Amino acid sequence: MDDRVPLSPAQQGGPLYGNARAGGQNKAFDFIKGFWPSGLTFVLVFFIILLIIFYRPDASRNQIVNLVPGSEMPYLGAAEAPIIVIEAADPLCVGCDLFFRNIEKELRNGYIDRGLVKFYHWPTFSAETQEDAFDAFYCANEQDKYWKYRDYVVNIPRSAKAILQPTKDEYKSFAQKTGLDAKKFGECFEANKYSEILAKKNKEIMKNKLNSGNVNILVDGFYLFSPSFADLSAQIRKSMTVKGIND
Repeated sequence: MDDRVPLSPAQQGGPLYGNARAGGQNKAFDFIKGFWPSGLTFVLVFFIILLIIFYRPDASRNQIVNLVPGSEMPYLGAAEAPIIVIEAADPLCVGCDLFFRNIEKELRNGYIDRGLVKFYHWPTFSAETQEDAFDAFYCANEQDKYWKYRDYVVNIPRSAKAILQPTKDEYKSFAQKTGLDAKKFGECFEANKYSEILAKKNKEIMKNKLNSGNVNILVDGFYLFSPSFADLSAQIRKSMTVKGIND
């Protein structure tokens, strides 16, 4: 006599169990099929919303940026120079000194000193550096030594991994080294005399999506991102051609 208890259909994996399992699989499959189009649409819409909210494109090579220098801004070159070149860069940024030392030198020799370019350094700074450097530059400008002081600061050797961060006392010592009246400079600098106007200028940089950590160049408004001298020269020559200026 066989004492074994017969297995139920579910235990045997028979039709009853198999149908139940198949039914569950079908329901899951139907749910996935039903969710897929609407779920995918939701994900896409969500992604597009995030893109609209957070995407802030930087100026591209084909973009015209409208920065208009004020009469209070110091410039290098002839007042009647036909081409306006604006440099928007934090004077303390990592690696920018290479541009200041090399490309600016060629720009001066090739175009500024020849009366073809009027050159501005637009006040540009980050949350880390603040406006101290430009505050110092503008105080030096009161003694007609903006460019001498500015050139001294931007050519200070710096680490390739960290921004340059002079102290207020160091800015004062730079004034002595560049032949300024140290007392007059110190009074101006300690008063943060130009901080309000400099902050407004820097907001224009942010409004135009220009990154303070890079060298941004505008040639008659045409944007160039950290250009080589060859690229900068080519754009200047394009402006000269448009204006009918012979070299």
